[in-house]
Amino acid sequence: MGEHEWIQTKKECEVDAQGNLVPRMITLERSRKKYLGFEKKDAVDILLRVASFFAVFIPLGLFYLQRKAEINKQKAIYQLQVYAEATSLLHQILEMPADSANFSSATNKLYFDSYPKLRILGENEVSNKFREIKNQIPLYSFLYKVDDHLSNFYQNASHLLDGMLYIDDTHTGDDKKTIERFFQEKRVTDSSYVAFASLQQALRQNFVSKEPADTNGLNAIQQFAKREKIQVDKMEEYHAWFNNLSDRFYTDTLIRNHGYNDDYDYYYVGFAETSGAVTMKMKDMKQELTGHKDLISNFKNHLLREVEQLDSLMMVSNSHL
Repeated sequence: MGEHEWIQTKKECEVDAQGNLVPRMITLERSRKKYLGFEKKDAVDILLRVASFFAVFIPLGLFYLQRKAEINKQKAIYQLQVYAEATSLLHQILEMPADSANFSSATNKLYFDSYPKLRILGENEVSNKFREIKNQIPLYSFLYKVDDHLSNFYQNASHLLDGMLYIDDTHTGDDKKTIERFFQEKRVTDSSYVAFASLQQALRQNFVSKEPADTNGLNAIQQFAKREKIQVDKMEEYHAWFNNLSDRFYTDTLIRNHGYNDDYDYYYVGFAETSGAVTMKMKDMKQELTGHKDLISNFKNHLLREVEQLDSLMMVSNSHL
């Protein structure tokens, strides 16, 4: 048999008369092979304990990971729904007439439903870009309001001009309906001029000069608002010119002599400007209206590009979940 190493495992002693410990019996055991510093039985015991540990905690770990994956999945689905609703509303808004009930309903839903949900998701880049667009929509709506006003004024002014040209050409007041229509159209254009002054003031106060608490999108707002102010100032000149023209025509003896001042001496001077010059002025005014519509189109294209950037940020954000 081969040689073995023996190790002392037990030692029994007695106390002699002098009080010293005297070994009485020493127990030796043959040393056993060790694995990683442990004897075989201890190593097996440890392995069994480790296996038991993994048997218990691996399923728990898998359950945790599965649960976490399910939560991320649900969050990604919810986030995707919020993003889809927000960008869908933005695209709808930019395709709607800004003075329609649907536009107002969609913008309210955007402000008070979609935006709070986006903030809860905590994606700052997405929320900030959304706020930039949201803050610019009131100016977009205002541009349409001004354009609608200018279009109506041009239409009313054209009708009034037709009446003035007819009266100027015939030099008679026999067509009472024409005279009545003239006064009716003049009242409309006079009201339009007063309303336009209110729009000019709103443009300056709310968009050109105002410093909002939330400055996201402010640069774009002021850029387009200043361009709008240039257009509005030009159209104000046409408003003033045409109202002055109609006022002078109104004071003409021919108009005042037909049922409004029968005792007034008949004297007709006609247009202070030639009919051709007035017609040309109206054509210039129509070109300015076209320029205003171009401004709206440019602002709409700007907003569409902003929405495309928002869409890209949303896609990146959702892909991380």
